[in-house]
Amino acid sequence: MVALLSGCDPVQRAASPAPTPAPFPAAATAPAAAPVTDAPVSPVSAPATSEGVTVTHVVDGDTFEISGGRTVRVLGIDSCEAGSAAGARATSEARSLLLGSSVSLRSEPGVDLDRYGRELRYVTTGTGDFGEAMVTADHTAVYAGRNDAAPTYVALLSGMDTNGRVCDDPAPVRDEPSSSSSSSSSSSHRATPRPAAGSPSASSSSSSGSSSSSGGGSGYYKNCAAARAAGAAPLHAGQAGYRSALDRDGDGVACE
Repeated sequence: MVALLSGCDPVQRAASPAPTPAPFPAAATAPAAAPVTDAPVSPVSAPATSEGVTVTHVVDGDTFEISGGRTVRVLGIDSCEAGSAAGARATSEARSLLLGSSVSLRSEPGVDLDRYGRELRYVTTGTGDFGEAMVTADHTAVYAGRNDAAPTYVALLSGMDTNGRVCDDPAPVRDEPSSSSSSSSSSSHRATPRPAAGSPSASSSSSSGSSSSSGGGSGYYKNCAAARAAGAAPLHAGQAGYRSALDRDGDGVACE
């Protein structure tokens, strides 16, 4: 009986140490997740660049040359061709602003050369933006083709171009031979109503200024005097009668 009571002694049971649980392995730390954003990704484009140069030769009101044999076509504007009186004025003004001067050329992002290999650039002179200075005169207008200038710049020039461009004033065209025919008389340089390209009157007019021996057909003009006499000038690239020999500044518009 004494031994039974001794085996059930509560004090003796409490003194027995409790088993120690096995430790759990430490949890692996997960890498931090990248933040989620809904912001759109902007396309990457070539940044605008700026360069200081010296003008060595002025071709006309919107084109000039710099050292290294490089030719620059001014972005946003279009001057009359140098063979007309208005073009001569544009060339003269460009010379006064550019020739021998140091100017700054700035590119439009994503725009570099035109199809003739000329560098398309904004031009800043010591007195301000060259395009803005030229477009206020009647010999220069905002470029009407596929304009590679920034829309904001084109809009600015359009607001300043209050005179338009008048290139049909009388003037001898230096690269055109003189002729005793009526088509090359002084009256051929007067501004005349121009039939729309492709209209029957335009086609009949074109034939009157053509040369059968040239192989050019009804759309051929010996010179700009003949094109003007036929009422077809100016001639645009791709239009019947257009050819590069009549497009002195290579802007895609002949006999301006």
